[in-house]
Amino acid sequence: MLTRENISEIYRKFRKAPAGIDQLDIAVLFDETAIHHDILIDPETNTLTIGSIEPMSPFHSLPLDHINAILGFDEWVAIVMPTSIVFLNRTSPRVAIDIKSVEPSIRQKITALFRA
Repeated sequence: MLTRENISEIYRKFRKAPAGIDQLDIAVLFDETAIHHDILIDPETNTLTIGSIEPMSPFHSLPLDHINAILGFDEWVAIVMPTSIVFLNRTSPRVAIDIKSVEPSIRQKITALFRA
């Protein structure tokens, strides 16, 4: 089961993109997951398209060079990017998206103190 702590650890561990797209574990997407999510990879544009996500969503088509990791869990597959994670269920077309909250910088905190 994925918890907030697990998700935070994933963001910490996979902060940077791999040296190349070939280092992503793309095979994890094509086990049972591809059947439920209509996953396609376009080699010409280097994009990953997820058919189970609405075409109007910014998560429908993802550039492969924006993906930091692809991880398999018991029930979910995680597509990790710098500020978000797309979770695809392995046994159904369910999708969950986590958007990383960004902490204000020290400068932003000091400026906010003087505005009050």
